[in-house]
Amino acid sequence: MKRKTLKMLLVGLTVTVVLLVGLSCVHLYDIAKKSHENPNNKIQLSRIDFKEPIDSSDAMKIKNYVATLDGIQGTYFNVNHGTLVYGYILGSQTPENVFEKAMTFSHNKYKALRYVVSADQLKKGCPAGMDHSLIIQFSNFLYKSFN
Repeated sequence: MKRKTLKMLLVGLTVTVVLLVGLSCVHLYDIAKKSHENPNNKIQLSRIDFKEPIDSSDAMKIKNYVATLDGIQGTYFNVNHGTLVYGYILGSQTPENVFEKAMTFSHNKYKALRYVVSADQLKKGCPAGMDHSLIIQFSNFLYKSFN
């Protein structure tokens, strides 16, 4: 009885691992495919830090307003941390412009600062976007393998 249970457990574990690896491969292929479709649309993330607690309804209004600006690809407001993160297409928008418009929209009701990356952080670059990153290399391998 113990051998049969052990065998069933190993088969179940093997099937689970194979499914997870397969799903990861499909996901990475899909991401690689999207990044190769239009390489000129480089999306940059920026952040606005609110220095005082912000009302959740005001946060939603600011988030929705920023989402309507030209070139903005997505927005996320973390009310607990007081941060607004947004993505924009390089060349179509600037973080300074988004910050000014968001502050004007909120009538400067809240104290906020644009998050600016330090020189040391700039030297390191984005860890997910580095060419030597294992994830980038693997997703490029999958993309090239299926095309």
